[in-house]
Amino acid sequence: MLKSENKKIIQRILLAVILGIGLFFTAAMNQRSNVQASKGSFLALINLIPADTRLLCKMTGTWVESNDEFKFEAIYLAKKDSDILAGRYTNPGFADADVNGDVKSGVAIITLTYNDQGHKGMTKKLVGKSSRDRLKNELIIEGNYKTFLGTNDIKMDGTFKIVAKCK
Repeated sequence: MLKSENKKIIQRILLAVILGIGLFFTAAMNQRSNVQASKGSFLALINLIPADTRLLCKMTGTWVESNDEFKFEAIYLAKKDSDILAGRYTNPGFADADVNGDVKSGVAIITLTYNDQGHKGMTKKLVGKSSRDRLKNELIIEGNYKTFLGTNDIKMDGTFKIVAKCK
């Protein structure tokens, strides 16, 4: 844990140093009336810093065997090593679930935890291959799911596909 904290401190110091250098270059270049070069130098330095990217994604999924479509919005936090997603699936009058997941090395593990009366205590665990197009801000996840029953539900396992458009 100490190594992780030290790594974060070092990253913050590095960020401050790089930002300071970038600001210095920007000021020096502005004095020479070469604004384009200063922006380029600054952006090149900033690209060296690992950063998290927060996206809002509109997810459209399909339970393949039943051809049943589901939609939800999720916050997708793209991180250096693994990504995180969190959202809420709501199908008024039928189902309501919290959606939480991790994506690491192209593998997504997503859990739907149902909150509504008809599915109380039910969860679905989705595990699949994930690919993300950073230029289009799109995400595709395909794989298998298992249903863990609640009080009044039908056991269903199968395959799924989720396509997300993010911004």
